[in-house]
Amino acid sequence: MSCLPASFSNFGNVLVVSSSTRPTGSSLYEGRVIYETDTDRLLVWNGSAWIVMSGRVGARADRVTNQSISNNPVTSISFDSETADTDGFITPTSTTVTIPSGLDGVYAIFAHCVWASGPGTGCWSSIASSGTRLGAVANAGDTRSAVSITLPLAAGATISYQVYQISGGAINVTSASLYVYRIGP
Repeated sequence: MSCLPASFSNFGNVLVVSSSTRPTGSSLYEGRVIYETDTDRLLVWNGSAWIVMSGRVGARADRVTNQSISNNPVTSISFDSETADTDGFITPTSTTVTIPSGLDGVYAIFAHCVWASGPGTGCWSSIASSGTRLGAVANAGDTRSAVSITLPLAAGATISYQVYQISGGAINVTSASLYVYRIGP
């Protein structure tokens, strides 16, 4: 929802447009700033692409069906649904969220899952970035597991949510979510 009146077409040096009416061609110049009313974003032209300066950017991916997690190996949750996706971060079914081109920045990442039964005392969940495990949290056999981290990510970086359990047999994760939202340039 826009905080500017609908009748405004220019606010100072910021051009007020929609995502389908962005300036093109000769009206573009490096440093040109626009505010998109339909996305509630402030963007700047860097000479070759629009860069998001503010507004909600990111995705929420969900696992809404059971996923069997074997005893002992590290397993990435496979997300079969997306609740929100502002810029093509994920295409279900996928184990990764990918930072789109032009959206480098600092991201807040949160993930959680629900186990069908207690996964054992040596279990944990973690966020992984481009294959490197970060922010692992042990959950001591609880049926709910969560982890969060804030980190800078470049375009093309991937994020996954990994779980590990040692109950002695396979256990289902009955639901899971991964939130990846840009909080700064």
